[in-house]
Amino acid sequence: MIFIKFKLIEFEGETFSSYDIDSAKFEAVSSNGVVYENPMIVEPEPSLSTELYEGGEVEGWVAFLVDEDDTPLIVWQREWDDELWFSLE
Repeated sequence: MIFIKFKLIEFEGETFSSYDIDSAKFEAVSSNGVVYENPMIVEPEPSLSTELYEGGEVEGWVAFLVDEDDTPLIVWQREWDDELWFSLE
Protein backbone atom coordinates (compact mmCIF):
# COMPACT_ATOMS: atom_id res chain seq x y z
CA MET A 1 0.00 0.00 0.00
CA ILE A 2 1.10 3.54 -0.61
CA PHE A 3 -0.18 6.77 0.86
CA ILE A 4 -0.93 9.39 -1.80
CA LYS A 5 -1.62 13.08 -1.45
CA PHE A 6 -3.34 14.60 -4.48
CA LYS A 7 -3.77 18.37 -4.96
CA LEU A 8 -5.71 19.80 -7.89
CA ILE A 9 -3.83 22.98 -8.74
CA GLU A 10 -5.63 23.87 -11.95
CA PHE A 11 -8.62 22.39 -13.74
CA GLU A 12 -9.96 23.18 -17.18
CA GLY A 13 -13.00 20.91 -17.30
CA GLU A 14 -15.32 21.41 -20.23
CA THR A 15 -18.30 19.57 -18.80
CA PHE A 16 -17.82 19.42 -15.02
CA SER A 17 -16.40 21.81 -12.40
CA SER A 18 -14.96 18.99 -10.28
CA TYR A 19 -12.48 16.17 -10.78
CA ASP A 20 -13.11 12.57 -9.66
CA ILE A 21 -10.28 11.04 -7.60
CA ASP A 22 -10.57 7.33 -6.81
CA SER A 23 -8.04 4.67 -5.80
CA ALA A 24 -9.44 2.39 -8.52
CA LYS A 25 -7.93 4.73 -11.14
CA PHE A 26 -4.39 3.79 -10.00
CA GLU A 27 -2.58 0.77 -11.45
CA ALA A 28 0.78 -0.87 -10.82
CA VAL A 29 2.88 -1.62 -13.91
CA SER A 30 5.73 -4.12 -13.56
CA SER A 31 9.29 -3.33 -14.57
CA ASN A 32 8.56 -5.50 -17.65
CA GLY A 33 5.54 -3.37 -18.61
CA VAL A 34 2.84 -5.79 -17.45
CA VAL A 35 -0.16 -4.22 -15.69
CA TYR A 36 -0.91 -5.95 -12.39
CA GLU A 37 -4.53 -6.81 -11.65
CA ASN A 38 -6.13 -4.61 -9.00
CA PRO A 39 -6.53 -6.67 -5.82
CA MET A 40 -9.80 -7.07 -3.97
CA ILE A 41 -8.52 -5.44 -0.77
CA VAL A 42 -10.29 -3.15 1.65
CA GLU A 43 -7.99 -0.15 1.96
CA PRO A 44 -7.57 1.43 5.39
CA GLU A 45 -8.92 4.86 6.19
CA PRO A 46 -8.54 7.41 4.88
CA SER A 47 -9.50 6.04 1.50
CA LEU A 48 -8.57 7.98 -1.62
CA SER A 49 -11.96 8.77 -3.07
CA THR A 50 -13.57 12.17 -3.54
CA GLU A 51 -14.63 14.89 -5.94
CA LEU A 52 -12.00 17.65 -6.03
CA TYR A 53 -12.46 21.23 -7.07
CA GLU A 54 -9.64 23.52 -8.18
CA GLY A 55 -7.34 24.18 -5.22
CA GLY A 56 -8.65 21.18 -3.27
CA GLU A 57 -6.62 18.26 -2.00
CA VAL A 58 -7.15 14.75 -0.68
CA GLU A 59 -4.91 12.06 0.75
CA GLY A 60 -5.42 8.38 1.31
CA TRP A 61 -4.27 4.82 0.82
CA VAL A 62 -4.06 2.86 -2.42
CA ALA A 63 -3.39 -0.91 -2.31
CA PHE A 64 -1.44 -2.94 -4.85
CA LEU A 65 -0.47 -6.59 -5.02
CA VAL A 66 2.88 -6.93 -6.83
CA ASP A 67 5.75 -9.40 -7.04
CA GLU A 68 8.13 -9.03 -4.11
CA ASP A 69 11.20 -8.72 -6.35
CA ASP A 70 9.65 -6.16 -8.72
CA THR A 71 9.97 -2.38 -8.70
CA PRO A 72 6.74 -1.33 -10.41
CA LEU A 73 5.67 2.09 -11.53
CA ILE A 74 2.30 3.45 -10.46
CA VAL A 75 0.09 5.07 -13.06
CA TRP A 76 -3.04 7.10 -12.54
CA GLN A 77 -5.62 7.08 -15.35
CA ARG A 78 -3.52 4.93 -17.68
CA GLU A 79 -4.28 5.54 -21.36
CA TRP A 80 -6.13 8.80 -20.65
CA ASP A 81 -4.93 12.24 -21.80
CA ASP A 82 -4.07 13.23 -18.22
CA GLU A 83 -2.28 10.04 -17.09
CA LEU A 84 0.39 10.47 -14.41
CA TRP A 85 3.27 8.08 -13.67
CA PHE A 86 4.97 7.65 -10.28
CA SER A 87 8.13 5.86 -9.25
CA LEU A 88 8.26 4.04 -5.90
CA GLU A 89 12.02 4.44 -5.62
